[in-house]
Amino acid sequence: MLDPVSRVRRFNRAVTSAVGALDSSLLERGRPLGAARVLNAIGQGRSEVREVRDYLGLDSGLMSRLLRSLEGEGLIETNAHEDDARRRVAKLTRAGRPAFVTIAIRPLPWAGVRQHICRFRISVKWNIFGKAY
Repeated sequence: MLDPVSRVRRFNRAVTSAVGALDSSLLERGRPLGAARVLNAIGQGRSEVREVRDYLGLDSGLMSRLLRSLEGEGLIETNAHEDDARRRVAKLTRAGRPAFVTIAIRPLPWAGVRQHICRFRISVKWNIFGKAY
C-alpha cells in the first residue's frame, strides 16, 4: 500500500495527464505549459524577469531556459532595466502579442470542470491527511 504522500502524487499525475496539462503542447495551443505560463505573465504586464519568476514560482535556471526558448521563437525580447543593468525586463514582440492573446483569451476546453477537479482534489487530500491543504 502506498503512503499518503505517494497517493496524492499519483492522483495529481493522473489529473494533469488526463487534462493534458503536461503534454508538449498545452491543450493543443502550440507551446508547453511552462512557456505558456511565462508568456501569459509577461503579456499581463509583469515585465521584470525576477517578478515573473517569483510570481510563477520558477527557479532561475528554468526561467532562463524558458525565456531563451520564447526569445528564439521571436515572441519576447529581454533587455537590461533602465535603472539597474543587473536586472532584466521582458516584453512581448509584435509576433508575441497574438501568441499571448491565443493563450489568454481563448477559454480552456476543460475550464468548466476545473472547479470540480479542484474540489475533488481537496476532498481526496482531506481523506488522506485529515485536513485540507
